[in-house]
Amino acid sequence: HYLVRVGLASILALEPDMTVCAEASTGEQAVTLFRECRPDVVLMDLEMPVLDGVESCKRILAQFPTTLVVVLTMHEEVARTRAALSAGAVAYLTKGTSMNEVIDAIRNVVAGETVLSVELAMSILRTADENGEVNDLLSDRQVEILQRIADGLSTKQVARELGISHKTV
Repeated sequence: HYLVRVGLASILALEPDMTVCAEASTGEQAVTLFRECRPDVVLMDLEMPVLDGVESCKRILAQFPTTLVVVLTMHEEVARTRAALSAGAVAYLTKGTSMNEVIDAIRNVVAGETVLSVELAMSILRTADENGEVNDLLSDRQVEILQRIADGLSTKQVARELGISHKTV
């Protein structure tokens, strides 16, 4: 959506460590503009005309595998999340996410982290298969962190308990 793209680009452009090089209205245009700009991070929606976000992500990463794709979408379904992560996205945020969380997520993926919204992470845990497995979508450490969050611990409490930073949590 034009208004969302312009708003995101305007806010991201205010960050001293971020530059917006292009905006795309279709998945096909996203792939084309990516080839021209070659940004380090792509902020991608899943619902786009011509080519959806999952396929766009696959095409970009097939040619440029070190690219970091952050999905920002209204879809919270586990199947869509898995499809995006399987396509190579390193973060999956819903449009209910605050702008500060989007900015933090971009910085965190640049630092080598994977980012999922808490609500989405909880949905993934709830849909574990009959063996209690999360189908290799999350590492054992990620499941351990999510279980502690599900138990009601705050991010800072989980970080202290596991000896990691709250940003990693």
